[in-house]
Amino acid sequence: MKKSNVALLCIVMMLLTAVGTFFVSNLLQLRIGDKVLMSRTDLEYYQSLDKRYSKVEELKGYIDQYFYKDVSGVDFEDGLLKGLFASLEDPYSVYMNSMDYENFNISTTGEYGGIGIVVSPNENGYIEVVSPIEDTPAEKAGVKSGDIILAVDEKDVNVEMYEEAVSMIRGKPGEAVRLTIRRAGVTELMEFEIVREEIKVQVVKTEVLEDQIGYLRLTSFDEDAYKEFKSELNALLAQNITGLIIDLRGNPGGSLSECTQIADYLLGEQVIVYMEDRAGEKTYYRSDKEKVDLPMAVLVDGGSASASEILTGAVQDSESGVVIGTQTFGKGLVQSVIELRDNTAFKLTTSQYFTPDGTNIHSVGIEPDIVIEPVEDETQDVQLEKAIDVIKASVQTTENASIQEASN
Repeated sequence: MKKSNVALLCIVMMLLTAVGTFFVSNLLQLRIGDKVLMSRTDLEYYQSLDKRYSKVEELKGYIDQYFYKDVSGVDFEDGLLKGLFASLEDPYSVYMNSMDYENFNISTTGEYGGIGIVVSPNENGYIEVVSPIEDTPAEKAGVKSGDIILAVDEKDVNVEMYEEAVSMIRGKPGEAVRLTIRRAGVTELMEFEIVREEIKVQVVKTEVLEDQIGYLRLTSFDEDAYKEFKSELNALLAQNITGLIIDLRGNPGGSLSECTQIADYLLGEQVIVYMEDRAGEKTYYRSDKEKVDLPMAVLVDGGSASASEILTGAVQDSESGVVIGTQTFGKGLVQSVIELRDNTAFKLTTSQYFTPDGTNIHSVGIEPDIVIEPVEDETQDVQLEKAIDVIKASVQTTENASIQEASN
């Protein structure tokens, strides 16, 4: 071999060795004695972690040393994770430890031990009653939509301890829980001592009213709501009802999937609702051509929230029915629930929703087509009476039109 070729081969071998050494030292972490060699990228990453979290350790050290109570039982990691979501200043985005997540799942099955209220964190930092559930201890005790819960068993609560407060309200049937409540228009704080019961929510209730008008009360959009709704509505339709009243008063919402399936069953071909995320990407939910072809009225109030407002907005914007009652709650944000590997989870607001006409009702609510305030006499349901009148008038108009067409 010529000397020039030998020299070239040596140079190539040296270059390959240098490149190989560079990649090994930069891509692999190697241990030499008590030292670890790592890539520059990894080093910078760990340095950023140290810079970011060393303050946390420093502060924890002060707490451990100087806090006036023993902190050995404090779960600082749980507090940090909850604080991460609290920093978003969005009451609907929360971290749930395993107990919180278990309680959350219980609340969506429609059966649990408690007093029968649906609560929500509000934007003022308080826990607000969306609605008491019908025929439960809370409703019988006089708890109302819009009440602010300030304390549970004399322990102050707020939005930062929302899941803990929910857990405190629930408990074994037969045991009492004490709520301290602030109510709009009432000067003094109100105290309620309520005995817990086994809460079994009846999602759908139906009845045939005068003039063969069907009445369907939907109390939530929780698990299996669509299945029950479809079965009960078909039973009403089999009785040849002349119109349909859907009562969403006090319905706090629930599953988006259950809601859109119900809307699809009721309504003709149209947009039910659409979601928009931070990037402006829109996701549309639509119904097909099949529909319930009857005069329709929807009853709502301040306890009608979230999925209830989606269904109400779809009916109102398409003029598929008449909305009657009072202003709805106004929750127009959508949360995704993500389960983690250690049986914890988090809820994160990922989009906002809009009615078919493009209205975002968050913090505003939906104004009914016909606004009617309830009366103090609980034996008289003026909103339902108005809905009956509206359905009767619509049926009469249809009949008159048919007679006119036949005479022509």
